[in-house]
Amino acid sequence: MLALSLQLGATAKAVAFVMAGRSLSDVLQDGSVVKPDLRAGVQALSFAVLRNWGMARALRELLAPREPMPPVDALLCTALALLVSEPDSGASYTDFTLVNQAVDAAKAHSKTRTSSSFINATLRRFLREREALMQQVLQNEEAQYNHPQWWIDQLRREQPHKWQAILAANQMKPSLSLRVNLAKTTLVAFTELLAEQAVALQGAESTLAQTKLDKGCGLVLQDAPPVPSLPHYAEGWFSVQDVAAQGAANQLLSDEFLLALVARAKQGHKIRVLDACAAPGGKTTHLIERLLQAFAHAGMPVLSGEDWGKHFEVIALEVDAKRAKRIHENLSRLKQRATVKIVDAVNVANWWDGVPFDAVLLDAPCTASGIVRRHPDVRWLRRESDADAMGQLQLLMLQSLWAALRLHGRLLYATCSVFEAEGAVVKQRFLQVQSNAKALDSHGLWLPSSQHDGFYDALFEKTPA
Repeated sequence: MLALSLQLGATAKAVAFVMAGRSLSDVLQDGSVVKPDLRAGVQALSFAVLRNWGMARALRELLAPREPMPPVDALLCTALALLVSEPDSGASYTDFTLVNQAVDAAKAHSKTRTSSSFINATLRRFLREREALMQQVLQNEEAQYNHPQWWIDQLRREQPHKWQAILAANQMKPSLSLRVNLAKTTLVAFTELLAEQAVALQGAESTLAQTKLDKGCGLVLQDAPPVPSLPHYAEGWFSVQDVAAQGAANQLLSDEFLLALVARAKQGHKIRVLDACAAPGGKTTHLIERLLQAFAHAGMPVLSGEDWGKHFEVIALEVDAKRAKRIHENLSRLKQRATVKIVDAVNVANWWDGVPFDAVLLDAPCTASGIVRRHPDVRWLRRESDADAMGQLQLLMLQSLWAALRLHGRLLYATCSVFEAEGAVVKQRFLQVQSNAKALDSHGLWLPSSQHDGFYDALFEKTPA
């Protein structure tokens, strides 16, 4: 078993890179920063540290007002964050173990005893004075809520009655959510298969009943077993996808709209669906599942490879070639087909053939402020101006893709953000500049909870000018 001191040293190094501006996922994949055999342990520790970074920094400022050298500071804050972590954080150790192992980590990374002695003395002082120190730092909102002050202030302005609940939800460990492939099985049948394996659910059915979705196909698991061990994983009976994100395909390709599309197909029109910014492909495959269901129900099933492309085609765009590989992997496992193009969706003239789309899904780039429970580094990487800047990009993408949508076609704009600048504000501005856009009913803003991420969506129909 790998020594905790090795993992603490690597975690402190990883977190220091995050604070310098690199995403945690990028750092964890960098073998020069985190060795492969340490990766799993460092990821668990880093998540716990980043969820408590505000408090750790505030404690360090009290305990050591003069900032230590960066490597020492990172290790000290890492240890402090773990000392104040919740018992269910996945990184729970006794105080004695954490202090000793942090001291050993300092010894391993310094040729002198100065650093290890400083860390030892500082951490032991924290343990002696914990109660008084905690009372003092909890007067600091960054420490209390473990988010940057600007983030706290912005949520308080935009969600005056719910901002504390949002911040609390961001501190929760994320649940594992599945999207059952209704083109291959039913929700009830798959739930029974899970029960046979003693896989318990959180009760996602009650959540889905409140979402205005046409077809609930989401299940939230009580625990997170290895995904490949779940029933019929290789056969594509389900995909891992957050419940809120599942609303995108269900709203764009609602039952009512699918009936209209199938009617068009019977008249000889090939249905075209676009998923812009598609990686890793969860929404692409969900769109295909919805189409497969609709055409099968209408007596026009896709039964073989020869049938693909006969009634509909799905095009997925992704600007990042590495991320585009994930789309192909998901399509392959689910035995689906789509045209994947590695292009920038904004530059429509570079990839569009001029044939209008019936439906467009724009899951736009954003600050990811709605998925902080899954990516605890996001809150420390973002800046106050980022939401406005991303909102401007999203509006540009909306206007660009609108040109590729046919008359009476539909476009769903979505972001995994809870900030108004990346949701309601963009919707309002789009309707102001696009006179032939009609807003349809959609879920709107999902606030993060124990069962789903934060998410925003708005549905538009293209009408005569």
